[in-house]
Amino acid sequence: ENYISMIKEKHQTNEWWDITFHILDDLKYNLPILIKKAHSYPAFMSELPEAKEKKPWILWKEELKKLEGKKKVLFTCRIAEQKRPMLMVEILKNLCKRRNDIGFVVVGDGDMLPAVKEKAQAYGIADNIACLGVKNDVRPYYKLCDLTLICSMIEGLALTTYESLSMGVPVVTADVGGQKELVDSNVGKIVKLYQNPNVDINNYNYSEEEINAYVDAII
Repeated sequence: ENYISMIKEKHQTNEWWDITFHILDDLKYNLPILIKKAHSYPAFMSELPEAKEKKPWILWKEELKKLEGKKKVLFTCRIAEQKRPMLMVEILKNLCKRRNDIGFVVVGDGDMLPAVKEKAQAYGIADNIACLGVKNDVRPYYKLCDLTLICSMIEGLALTTYESLSMGVPVVTADVGGQKELVDSNVGKIVKLYQNPNVDINNYNYSEEEINAYVDAII
């Protein structure tokens, strides 16, 4: 915390500050998780086959039952500006115009979660999205889902990509950070980033071109 505050104080006038801060913030959030997994790596890997064999129905809550029979897309992250959760809602809205057998599973919490739920309700797609909050173990939800969506504007550590691919779940991701090194046509799709992280971090007016690029990649 002190280190981030020091950097902000020294460089708050620089144009690159916004992107630097969000990368550091993402690192602060993900690093303890990554370290914990690294320390338990053998146990973590040995549990994967067992996790793949678990029956998904025992994990479903009432809120998730509405997605039964639908193809499911996992969106797991902090529900914050840099992850562009409002873009996720726009993608779902356009997906539902083309087919209604797709649902989004949102795992995570954050300041923007109420806005996500409100917008989904306003669009009439609340039955196609299930917001489950924070989960200590996301692996069962990778197992439940057919695809993982990452539409972030900024990524520090792409922990979600590693986890998803390790569970055999393809990833559709924004072309940010080192995602191109992890995701190719064999394991998912890369979508062009249309916004500028330096100026658009709070801009929720996404172009139809960008929204439909994700829709096409998912379908």
